[in-house]
Amino acid sequence: MTFMTKSHDNDLHSQNCAVIYDASWWFAKCHSSLLTGTYGQNLSYARGITWNSDWGYNKFAKFATMMIRPN
Repeated sequence: MTFMTKSHDNDLHSQNCAVIYDASWWFAKCHSSLLTGTYGQNLSYARGITWNSDWGYNKFAKFATMMIRPN
C-alpha cells in the first residue's frame, strides 16, 4: 500500500484511516498493524502500537523500531 497521512487518503477504506487512528501508516482497509500509534493507558481499540491480531485486542507495545536494510 501507499503510505497514508491525514492529508493523503490512499487506503481502500471508505473513510481516511489516518484520521480514524490519528496516525500515518501503510493502511489498506485500516490495519492489522500500526507502529506509529501512541503509547499510553486507557487507549481505545487499535490506537496504540499494534502488530497483527496475534497480540490480542487492546494489547499494545511500549515501543517499536523500524530498520531498513539496503539492497
